[in-house]
Amino acid sequence: MYLKYLKIMIVTFLVLPIIVIAINYIVDPLSYIRGNKASYFSSERRLKARLIEEGQYDGIVMGSSKATYIHPEDLNLPGTILNASFSAALPEEMLLFLKEKRPKVKWVAIGFDWFMFNENTFPYVTNTSEFSKTFKDILPYLSSKDTTLYSLRTIVKKLLDNPVIYTVYGAKVSKRQEKADMALKTYSYNSVLTGLSTTHFARYEISQRRINDVAKIQQWADENNVLLVGWMNPYQKEVISLLEKKLNDGLFLPSMLSKKIYKFNDLSRSYPSRELYWKEDPYHYYPSFGAQFFNKHIVPLL
Repeated sequence: MYLKYLKIMIVTFLVLPIIVIAINYIVDPLSYIRGNKASYFSSERRLKARLIEEGQYDGIVMGSSKATYIHPEDLNLPGTILNASFSAALPEEMLLFLKEKRPKVKWVAIGFDWFMFNENTFPYVTNTSEFSKTFKDILPYLSSKDTTLYSLRTIVKKLLDNPVIYTVYGAKVSKRQEKADMALKTYSYNSVLTGLSTTHFARYEISQRRINDVAKIQQWADENNVLLVGWMNPYQKEVISLLEKKLNDGLFLPSMLSKKIYKFNDLSRSYPSRELYWKEDPYHYYPSFGAQFFNKHIVPLL
């Protein structure tokens, strides 16, 4: 009897890890193995890296969390477009992404923000492994307890038919956020404005090496026969007022970028109306407006 239970325990300990690894490989909840088309968790840098590795695209949109909500299917451009934006994107990260992934595209459009150039709050990134997939890290990922929990949560969400958070073209899905926003009757900006004041725009100083990285992105585009277009994201009027109080010389950033990118459009003050931004977040514009200004101002440059 003892030998029977011992055999069962041995088999269980041998088989269970294999089952766990198999489930994690199939589900791949954090897009380490492949571009997960049914993604329920934010792993944007990995997801966008896998999507660009696996697909053929005519152009890609890059930028921070603002640009993640721009839906490629709403853009008046031919061909297949990938939204390769990711939250808190920094110029050096976008440069690393382009140099490492070497996308075979006709054009790249990048939306810039003031926070991207503030090293005092957002330290310079010299190396990132989030875009890469290495053989030695696959097994630890597949056998990880955290990965397993994410896999189980993914399976449950799929069974409950919960909406995914990214489209097949890499854009962020905002249906729940839009529904909640529509239910709000008033605008409430204090929390976000305080956060911007104490983080994004705190001790603001333009990073010269990040300006140089933007020039290197243009150089990469030239060397790879890719049309590069840049723009400064639109800002709501109360955010603009905060910028003017906090930034001083930092307000010259758009003109500095226009000297590094041949085709650049400063939209920062073009759309100050609060109706174009979330009711509790004046820093992020509505997804529908993202496609609107892109079609009006960026498409003609492409």
